[in-house]
Amino acid sequence: MRMLVPLAAATAVLLSGCAHHAQGMHGGGMHGGMHGSMAGTPSYQMHQHMMGGMQQMQSMPLSGNVDKDFVRMMRMHHLQGIQMSQMELQRGSSPEVRQMAQKIIEQQQAEVRQFDEWLRRNP
Repeated sequence: MRMLVPLAAATAVLLSGCAHHAQGMHGGGMHGGMHGSMAGTPSYQMHQHMMGGMQQMQSMPLSGNVDKDFVRMMRMHHLQGIQMSQMELQRGSSPEVRQMAQKIIEQQQAEVRQFDEWLRRNP
C-alpha cells in the first residue's frame, strides 16, 4: 500500500502536466476551444493524438513497482512528445518552434533509449 500512494501522486503529477500542456496549446483547457471548425486541422490532429496518449497512459496497468511504473509512463509521455514534435516539423512554419521541436525529438529519443535500457535490465 505504501508504494501506491507515491505512485498515485506521480501519476497525478504526470497527468496534470499533460493537462497544463493542453491548456497552453489551446488556451481553453483540455476540452475547451475545440470547435467543429477545427476538425481536420493539424492543431486538432495534434490535440486528438495527445488526448489518445493520455488515455493510453491512464489505462496502463500498474505493476506496483514505483520505479517501473514511472519509467513506463514517462516513456509513453516522451513518445507522445516526439510524435507531436514530428507533426510540428511537418506542418509548422516558425523557425524558432521548429528548432525547439527538433531539440525535443533528439533529447526525448535519447531518454526513451535510457528508459528502454532500464526496462531491459529490470524486467
